[in-house]
Amino acid sequence: MEPPNEQPNYVTCSCQHCNGHIKFGADQLRKGETRRIECPHCHLETIIFHPHTDGKDSPSAEKINPARGEARSHNTKGIQPNSTKTELFVFGIVRFGILTSAMLVLIAFFIAAGLAVSTWLPENPKSIAPIPYAAVAPVQQTTQTNKTPFVPIGAKMAGTNSFPKPVVDFLLAHEGFSLKVWLDQIKTEHRRAFLDNLAAILQTANTNHLTAGQLEQAVRDFADLWIAQNEKAPDPNAALEKLVLRASCISTAFGLFITLTILCLILVLLAIERNTRKKDSPATQ
Repeated sequence: MEPPNEQPNYVTCSCQHCNGHIKFGADQLRKGETRRIECPHCHLETIIFHPHTDGKDSPSAEKINPARGEARSHNTKGIQPNSTKTELFVFGIVRFGILTSAMLVLIAFFIAAGLAVSTWLPENPKSIAPIPYAAVAPVQQTTQTNKTPFVPIGAKMAGTNSFPKPVVDFLLAHEGFSLKVWLDQIKTEHRRAFLDNLAAILQTANTNHLTAGQLEQAVRDFADLWIAQNEKAPDPNAALEKLVLRASCISTAFGLFITLTILCLILVLLAIERNTRKKDSPATQ
């Protein structure tokens, strides 16, 4: 004859917070053993124990404060207590401060890294600053000594890639005048801008009826001012300053990266310390 099926032995324990009944197998706990679980009713952490143990071993004598979620008397050996409201408040402040610091460090890291990368990029060419007419020639009009109108002939000589027409007219009218001394000091890519600016100066000078001597002096002043303003010699210390800036940016970015890593590790350790206060294995409801 087959023995009757053994029915599982279930016991019921009350939640210390909501007084709800929590049912679990009696073989899950030894006599006098306790366990912290999440109440299936109020979802707060509570202690379960075998309700049929004697008063000496029973943890029912341990008074629980539901408002604080902590034991008033001694804690069960090997079980972490719940976090108090003060601990949670301090944890929240520390966590917020670390997160804010991590965001600021991350922004500073990207700025330092961007500056370091920019030192390897080619520099943009400097813009050409045009020279105004007032800087090289008198503003007042002078009396025209030759009443015969001047007929420019530069249009017959100027081609597509040659000097602008006002410059050609000036050179034809002043045979002994040459621009070669200044053109040799000007970069090839800047010569077209130089000639266009000179053409604008000459057009304004012709409008103001300058004499031949005044016109030549205006061209000289313009050429000298252009070279002084747009053809500056490269700074010999610029390369060294660029290397120093690059090294500083790389060092700063590396330090910020280490700081960010430490802050992230602190956040992880805080989260681990907070989570270890909870029991891993809940009892069967």
